[in-house]
Amino acid sequence: IEKAKKLAVTELRQCYADKGIVAGRHHYNDYWTRDAGFAVLAALDLGAFEVVKKHFELLARFQKKNGMVPFLLRQYLPLSMLGIKIKIILKPHYRSHKFFWLTEVIDSNAYFVLIFCNLVSASSDLGFFKKHRAAVEAALVWYFGKMDKKDFLVKEGYVASWNDGVYKKGSLFL
Repeated sequence: IEKAKKLAVTELRQCYADKGIVAGRHHYNDYWTRDAGFAVLAALDLGAFEVVKKHFELLARFQKKNGMVPFLLRQYLPLSMLGIKIKIILKPHYRSHKFFWLTEVIDSNAYFVLIFCNLVSASSDLGFFKKHRAAVEAALVWYFGKMDKKDFLVKEGYVASWNDGVYKKGSLFL
Protein backbone atom coordinates (compact mmCIF):
# COMPACT_ATOMS: atom_id res chain seq x y z
CA ILE A 1 0.00 0.00 0.00
CA GLU A 2 2.78 2.44 0.91
CA LYS A 3 4.56 1.78 -2.38
CA ALA A 4 1.35 2.45 -4.32
CA LYS A 5 0.70 5.64 -2.36
CA LYS A 6 4.23 6.89 -2.97
CA LEU A 7 3.85 6.24 -6.71
CA ALA A 8 0.45 7.98 -6.81
CA VAL A 9 1.80 11.04 -4.97
CA THR A 10 4.80 11.23 -7.31
CA GLU A 11 2.59 10.98 -10.41
CA LEU A 12 0.16 13.60 -9.11
CA ARG A 13 2.92 16.06 -8.26
CA GLN A 14 4.36 15.62 -11.76
CA CYS A 15 1.03 16.94 -13.04
CA TYR A 16 1.30 20.17 -11.05
CA ALA A 17 1.79 22.93 -13.61
CA ASP A 18 2.15 26.68 -13.62
CA LYS A 19 -1.62 27.24 -13.95
CA GLY A 20 -2.99 24.26 -12.02
CA ILE A 21 -3.06 20.49 -12.48
CA VAL A 22 -2.83 18.91 -15.93
CA ALA A 23 -4.53 15.59 -16.62
CA GLY A 24 -1.28 13.85 -17.51
CA ARG A 25 2.23 14.50 -18.73
CA HIS A 26 2.18 12.24 -21.76
CA HIS A 27 -1.01 12.39 -23.83
CA TYR A 28 -3.25 14.74 -21.85
CA ASN A 29 -0.98 17.62 -20.96
CA ASP A 30 -3.88 20.06 -20.78
CA TYR A 31 -6.17 21.37 -18.05
CA TRP A 32 -9.26 19.16 -17.92
CA THR A 33 -11.93 20.22 -15.43
CA ARG A 34 -13.25 16.72 -14.80
CA ASP A 35 -9.80 15.24 -14.14
CA ALA A 36 -8.97 18.13 -11.82
CA GLY A 37 -12.21 17.50 -9.96
CA PHE A 38 -10.71 14.25 -8.73
CA ALA A 39 -7.03 15.22 -8.59
CA VAL A 40 -7.64 18.19 -6.31
CA LEU A 41 -8.93 15.90 -3.56
CA ALA A 42 -5.53 14.24 -3.32
CA ALA A 43 -3.67 17.54 -3.86
CA LEU A 44 -5.55 19.12 -0.98
CA ASP A 45 -4.84 16.11 1.20
CA LEU A 46 -1.15 16.73 0.42
CA GLY A 47 -1.49 20.40 1.36
CA ALA A 48 -1.07 21.73 -2.19
CA PHE A 49 -3.52 24.57 -1.67
CA GLU A 50 -1.75 26.99 -4.01
CA VAL A 51 -1.82 24.70 -7.05
CA VAL A 52 -5.52 24.01 -6.46
CA LYS A 53 -6.21 27.75 -6.10
CA LYS A 54 -4.38 28.37 -9.39
CA HIS A 55 -6.46 25.71 -11.11
CA PHE A 56 -9.73 27.08 -9.80
CA GLU A 57 -8.77 30.63 -10.78
CA LEU A 58 -7.79 29.42 -14.25
CA LEU A 59 -11.26 27.93 -14.72
CA ALA A 60 -12.86 31.07 -13.30
CA ARG A 61 -10.89 33.23 -15.74
CA PHE A 62 -12.44 31.35 -18.68
CA GLN A 63 -15.94 31.08 -17.20
CA LYS A 64 -18.48 32.55 -19.61
CA LYS A 65 -20.69 35.46 -18.58
CA ASN A 66 -23.65 33.05 -18.42
CA GLY A 67 -21.78 30.99 -15.79
CA MET A 68 -20.64 28.10 -17.99
CA VAL A 69 -17.22 26.66 -17.13
CA PRO A 70 -14.98 25.08 -19.80
CA PHE A 71 -14.44 21.32 -19.66
CA LEU A 72 -10.99 21.67 -21.22
CA LEU A 73 -8.31 24.33 -21.49
CA ARG A 74 -6.06 23.09 -24.23
CA GLN A 75 -2.44 24.23 -24.17
CA TYR A 76 -1.09 21.92 -26.87
CA LEU A 77 -2.35 21.01 -30.32
CA PRO A 78 -3.89 17.52 -30.38
CA LEU A 79 -0.77 16.24 -32.15
CA SER A 80 0.61 15.44 -28.70
CA MET A 81 -0.95 11.96 -29.10
CA LEU A 82 1.73 11.41 -31.77
CA GLY A 83 4.47 12.55 -29.45
CA ILE A 84 4.54 16.02 -31.01
CA LYS A 85 3.86 18.89 -28.62
CA ILE A 86 3.15 22.29 -30.11
CA LYS A 87 2.33 24.81 -27.40
CA ILE A 88 -0.57 27.15 -28.12
CA ILE A 89 -2.31 29.97 -26.26
CA LEU A 90 -4.76 28.44 -23.79
CA LYS A 91 -7.97 27.68 -25.64
CA PRO A 92 -11.16 26.96 -23.68
CA HIS A 93 -13.58 24.28 -24.86
CA TYR A 94 -17.21 24.23 -23.75
CA ARG A 95 -18.74 21.80 -26.24
CA SER A 96 -17.95 18.12 -26.67
CA HIS A 97 -15.27 17.48 -29.25
CA LYS A 98 -16.56 13.91 -29.60
CA PHE A 99 -19.89 14.80 -31.19
CA PHE A 100 -19.12 17.51 -33.73
CA TRP A 101 -19.20 20.22 -31.04
CA LEU A 102 -23.00 20.07 -30.92
CA THR A 103 -23.35 19.37 -27.20
CA GLU A 104 -22.45 21.53 -24.22
CA VAL A 105 -20.47 19.61 -21.62
CA ILE A 106 -22.54 20.01 -18.47
CA ASP A 107 -20.56 18.45 -15.64
CA SER A 108 -17.75 21.02 -15.64
CA ASN A 109 -19.82 23.43 -13.60
CA ALA A 110 -20.42 20.77 -10.94
CA TYR A 111 -16.68 20.01 -10.71
CA PHE A 112 -15.96 23.75 -10.54
CA VAL A 113 -18.26 24.05 -7.51
CA LEU A 114 -16.84 20.90 -5.89
CA ILE A 115 -13.25 22.10 -6.37
CA PHE A 116 -14.19 25.40 -4.73
CA CYS A 117 -16.03 23.80 -1.80
CA ASN A 118 -13.27 21.28 -1.10
CA LEU A 119 -10.58 23.96 -1.36
CA VAL A 120 -12.32 26.41 0.96
CA SER A 121 -13.12 23.63 3.43
CA ALA A 122 -9.54 22.32 3.46
CA SER A 123 -7.82 25.72 3.55
CA SER A 124 -10.32 27.73 5.63
CA ASP A 125 -9.47 30.65 3.34
CA LEU A 126 -12.38 33.05 3.88
CA GLY A 127 -10.81 35.66 1.59
CA PHE A 128 -10.71 33.17 -1.29
CA PHE A 129 -14.33 32.26 -0.57
CA LYS A 130 -15.45 35.89 -0.70
CA LYS A 131 -13.42 36.64 -3.82
CA HIS A 132 -14.89 33.76 -5.85
CA ARG A 133 -18.34 33.27 -4.36
CA ALA A 134 -20.09 35.08 -7.24
CA ALA A 135 -18.39 32.87 -9.85
CA VAL A 136 -19.55 29.75 -8.03
CA GLU A 137 -23.08 31.09 -7.72
CA ALA A 138 -23.10 31.86 -11.47
CA ALA A 139 -21.95 28.30 -12.18
CA LEU A 140 -24.86 26.94 -10.15
CA VAL A 141 -27.41 29.32 -11.68
CA TRP A 142 -26.28 28.16 -15.14
CA TYR A 143 -27.80 24.76 -14.34
CA PHE A 144 -31.29 26.25 -13.88
CA GLY A 145 -31.57 26.65 -17.64
CA LYS A 146 -30.57 23.02 -18.10
CA MET A 147 -33.14 21.51 -15.73
CA ASP A 148 -36.21 19.59 -16.75
CA LYS A 149 -39.14 21.52 -15.24
CA LYS A 150 -40.98 18.29 -14.29
CA ASP A 151 -38.34 16.30 -12.42
CA PHE A 152 -35.71 19.02 -11.84
CA LEU A 153 -32.96 16.79 -13.24
CA VAL A 154 -30.32 18.28 -15.51
CA LYS A 155 -30.89 17.56 -19.20
CA GLU A 156 -27.82 16.46 -21.10
CA GLY A 157 -27.10 15.97 -24.77
CA TYR A 158 -24.91 13.29 -26.31
CA VAL A 159 -21.47 12.85 -24.67
CA ALA A 160 -22.14 15.78 -22.35
CA SER A 161 -20.85 14.51 -19.01
CA TRP A 162 -18.58 11.95 -17.36
CA ASN A 163 -19.94 9.15 -19.54
CA ASP A 164 -18.66 10.82 -22.69
CA GLY A 165 -17.81 7.47 -24.26
CA VAL A 166 -21.50 6.49 -24.33
CA TYR A 167 -23.70 8.00 -27.01
CA LYS A 168 -26.81 8.66 -24.97
CA LYS A 169 -28.73 11.66 -23.82
CA GLY A 170 -31.33 12.32 -21.17
CA SER A 171 -31.64 13.64 -17.64
CA LEU A 172 -29.34 13.02 -14.74
CA PHE A 173 -28.74 14.00 -11.18
CA LEU A 174 -25.30 15.62 -10.95
